[in-house]
Amino acid sequence: MPAPRALPFANLSLSVQWVVLVAISVVTTAILEWVRLPAALMLGPMMAGILTATGGGTVRIPRLPMNFAQAMIGCLIARSFTSEILVRFGESWPLFLVVVVTIIIASAASDG
Repeated sequence: MPAPRALPFANLSLSVQWVVLVAISVVTTAILEWVRLPAALMLGPMMAGILTATGGGTVRIPRLPMNFAQAMIGCLIARSFTSEILVRFGESWPLFLVVVVTIIIASAASDG
């Protein structure tokens, strides 16, 4: 049986992990912007965070900046809502309900 692979970020100091996280964020965001993917500025850092976490990274954002960032994203999403979007949502509410319930079930099942 082969020995388990070491996670690439597990033995790095926290400050080095932050530098790597920012570098990966910049690169992934630039690539997503280059291919003109909508929401690249959100998806690039999200992908970087996922890569860092699955690689054994232990970087954690303090509560206050995290809450502020989530509030800003919520405001940006709310600002983009139009009456047409709300009408479409009203027409397709069963589909949205199924998606939300499926995500909740999958999240609960993967929690352990």
